[in-house]
Amino acid sequence: AMLRAARAVLTHLLQRSPPADVGVQRIMLWNVASLQDFTTDKAKQKLRVISGHLQHGPVMLLETKADATWAGRMLTSMGAARLAHTAAANSSTGSLPSGNTASGGVAILVPSHRFPEEGTARVLVPGYCVAFSFQCGENEMHFIAAYLRPRQELDILRMLDQSLGQWARTGNLIIGADINQLER
Repeated sequence: AMLRAARAVLTHLLQRSPPADVGVQRIMLWNVASLQDFTTDKAKQKLRVISGHLQHGPVMLLETKADATWAGRMLTSMGAARLAHTAAANSSTGSLPSGNTASGGVAILVPSHRFPEEGTARVLVPGYCVAFSFQCGENEMHFIAAYLRPRQELDILRMLDQSLGQWARTGNLIIGADINQLER
């Protein structure tokens, strides 16, 4: 039932905007399962992979479990990139069941050498969805990354659809989401 609902929402989103045909050869989507502490060996490996891929195209990171200082540290690590980011939801905001400290956290890194336009970063669903929009020649382009937290997928998809609003009715829409969660 969840997969059927997700397909209905995706169909609706695709009808709002034409499919992307803008010469984006590579986009990386990665559920990093935490990238809070940049000093660990595992985090350093992840940062090298992200940096390497950023040479070729945008990188969408899901479940970063990031805090408020994460964006500055990420941009310092990555150099010339633009960033759309939302920190993870936490139990103090009431967004999580008790006992959990962080969930979600989503980021889109866009390499400035491949996409020189400034662009606009938007938080669509706090903790779970972000967008980065810009002009690409005559076309408008929207990158959207969404972490569909297990057992909250439909709520997040509904909030995403509501938050897209009028701005995403034109241009190309490129969505990255962890749909494997929906199939389980």
